[in-house]
Amino acid sequence: MAGTNVTPQVVARAHKAVARAQQRVDELSRRMAAISVMLETEREAALPTAAHIEAAIHNAQAAEASLRAEIDQAKRQARTRKQEIAELKQWYAALPQADQLSELDRLHRDIAWRGAEINTLQAQIGALETRKLAVTVRLETATAQREAHRAGVYTRPLEEDPRWQSVQTKYRRAVTALAQHKAALQQLQQAYAMPTS
Repeated sequence: MAGTNVTPQVVARAHKAVARAQQRVDELSRRMAAISVMLETEREAALPTAAHIEAAIHNAQAAEASLRAEIDQAKRQARTRKQEIAELKQWYAALPQADQLSELDRLHRDIAWRGAEINTLQAQIGALETRKLAVTVRLETATAQREAHRAGVYTRPLEEDPRWQSVQTKYRRAVTALAQHKAALQQLQQAYAMPTS
């Protein structure tokens, strides 16, 4: 770097890069500790049997199908009520002008109760969708447990657990990046300290 113009701003940016790299190393170090505790806790806990996991999957699938059917039924009802409202409006528009005034109250009543039912159905659909989402999460969790159980993840040594290996690989990369940023900073500091001729 001799002969280059190294400014205080360049050195400051290098300091910031080192600080960010150090933060990443610290974050991954904390994550490794947390994952280590989690994996040890998993291994010490009573692990679910394959039959228990399959039962959980079956129950979640049945609950999901039931909720899906309820949601579909509520949506059909809401569409029917909306169609009825549209038909009522067409009926009213087709009435002779002289009859419209006498039928206006009926139109408003018929639309109001259907509209209220639509609102109730939409709230019910929202609540059912929320419940279905929770069941879907349970199903995905049980499916992941089944795959982990089949792969022997729970009985492998900690160092062979893919979750541990993943965070460990990220940690090693972060440490390497930190060392590179520190070396670059040191070179910049030396170049900045050198008098230019």
